[in-house]
Amino acid sequence: MESFKDMIKQKNKPLISVIVPVYNVQDYLKNCVESILCQSYTNIELILINDGSQDNSPQICDEFKKNDCRVIVVHKINEGQGSARNVGLKTATGDLICFVDSDDWINSSIFFETIVGIFLSNEVDIVEYDFSSFERKTVVPSDLIKSKTTKKLYKEDREETLSRIIKNGRFAVWPRVYKKSVLSNITFNENKVAEDVYYTLNIFQNQVATIYIKQPFYNYRPIFHGVSRGIYTKNHFESIRASEYLVKKIEEEENTELKIIAYEHFLKKLLTHYSRINYNKKVDSDYVLRREIKNLISQYYPKINKPRLLLNVVKLTPIKIFEKIAALNLLFNKLKKNKTFLNQNT
Repeated sequence: MESFKDMIKQKNKPLISVIVPVYNVQDYLKNCVESILCQSYTNIELILINDGSQDNSPQICDEFKKNDCRVIVVHKINEGQGSARNVGLKTATGDLICFVDSDDWINSSIFFETIVGIFLSNEVDIVEYDFSSFERKTVVPSDLIKSKTTKKLYKEDREETLSRIIKNGRFAVWPRVYKKSVLSNITFNENKVAEDVYYTLNIFQNQVATIYIKQPFYNYRPIFHGVSRGIYTKNHFESIRASEYLVKKIEEEENTELKIIAYEHFLKKLLTHYSRINYNKKVDSDYVLRREIKNLISQYYPKINKPRLLLNVVKLTPIKIFEKIAALNLLFNKLKKNKTFLNQNT
């Protein structure tokens, strides 16, 4: 079989397809697109999929297409991010593929140049990179950047990558560049919440090699991403299904340590959802959601073989009593916040 490097020699330089779903992001879209088009590595195609935007995003997309022949614009009805990405995958003709969310931006003008260099120097299928979170005009490094190790490049096999992804909850598709062949016949589930979890796990069903580069090439705005923030709704609860899918997939593995990591991740998610529901109790007035979470905790807690105080508290405390404790805690925090405010203004 022809290697990636041999294939690229015939073409001179690999073409990178950059897939950007666009929906009502007129305030951020220009920054995103310009960070892609200004790259020192120019052999790219930028695929903007306007997913039925109702602001000026479609016009911004068309203007970029008019001024740069590397830009491809697809206008479609609103069907969600998964659908838009699938259209991007069908449109892409590149040797390498990456995803960028339209409210985010790339940090460095040598990003693609660096990534292509890594692919050409190593027999790998995926290159993953770090990112910074942009909150309230402050760039916050990810936990992996904050760690003390000075090593910059990590070559990983499939299980090592899966372990790191699950431990750190790095299921988003945008911190990676993929060989197109790796994504063959893999599509986003258009009817699921947290579709990135399903997509990433489906990629790693195959034997793929990854290089992780510990450099923050990507900036993202977490306020817009996923279902992890804002007022809790039943739609948020559906993201638990993605974590269940993760556990069931990892249970098919022979690696016991990987299974424990998956169970730990799932239980942590369950605790987060349980707490958030108790702070937004109207979403679960009949206690159906919280009962399901408690049942899942009872089912999976014994599998980790380690005592966890909060898991024991949730497991053993009746739902209505826990709800009252959460209400008191919320009240205490509000009073504490008001006291701090008064002290600062007297």
